[in-house]
Amino acid sequence: MIDWTVEVDFPGLALRAEGIVGAGEVLGIHGPSGSGKSTLLRILAGLEPGARGEIRVHGTPWMGRDGQTVPAYRRRCALVAQRPIFFDHLDVRDNLAFGRRRRGLPDDARLFDLLLDVLHLDDLLRTDVTRLSGGEMQRLAIARALYSAPDILLLDEPLTGLDDDRKQRIVDCLLRLRGELRTPTLFVSHHVQEHAWMSDRMVFVDRGRFSESFDVGAALRERGLNVLDGLLVDDDSVRLDVDERILRVRERPPGLVPGDRVRILLPAEQILLADHSVTGLADQALELTSSPTRLGDHLEASVGRLTLVLPAGSRGRTAHFNLHPHNLRRL
Repeated sequence: MIDWTVEVDFPGLALRAEGIVGAGEVLGIHGPSGSGKSTLLRILAGLEPGARGEIRVHGTPWMGRDGQTVPAYRRRCALVAQRPIFFDHLDVRDNLAFGRRRRGLPDDARLFDLLLDVLHLDDLLRTDVTRLSGGEMQRLAIARALYSAPDILLLDEPLTGLDDDRKQRIVDCLLRLRGELRTPTLFVSHHVQEHAWMSDRMVFVDRGRFSESFDVGAALRERGLNVLDGLLVDDDSVRLDVDERILRVRERPPGLVPGDRVRILLPAEQILLADHSVTGLADQALELTSSPTRLGDHLEASVGRLTLVLPAGSRGRTAHFNLHPHNLRRL
């Protein structure tokens, strides 16, 4: 676990932040460019000498109000940036192992093999790093960070510049590794959909001011995105956590099997609100149990214990929609 209360002042930016992230949890940080997202990660990593406050990791002080601080090179902290840097004279294997060896830790064959398998690096071990694609470089950067056995993982827009397929592969890898390694993680991104797949909670930052944290589902409903967690019970059915309601999927997403925990992303614009039947057009028909109310640029209504965000300007008592494989990802 990591908790912090920190501040730093720059010309035009006064950053104030506090928070906590538990084992295996991902805290998403969302905000415009220049708002202080990356600065917070740099403070936690010990790379902002003007920072003040308190940082504790697993109860051990990394920064205290008495001015005592653990220097960056002694913090077991891994930072993955959107443009990773490698040692050009080392191949993929030696770059991956560098951080762990630099810390004097013994090799861990099980973890090494797990990272190779999950991040699909097996066939690249003797490759010159200058020959890697963008997606391969990001996978290597994540593997190097996790193999170094960090107490915390800091991800600073690691998916920027990748196409959707490469992004999804890396997200799938990170989600699987989160369950295995239980490393507290802070994840910075401009994109709400990336937070929907990756984050458990979110904070919003603007001009150095950080909000309180919100459950990712509640945070993203205000931005027109329904986030629903559940269990894939057979090839085409998901049982939701919130009220054990069964939703049908048009076909099983590739890579998922019954028994997998899944997250559904359903944009408000993919829901049709109507009173009349739309048989043949939509697989789901959920009757609202409350009248829609305004939620930012959208509407919000209850379906039993489930809360849905709906497109603005729509009318009706029944929410109709379809679920396709691209709406689902493994948790």
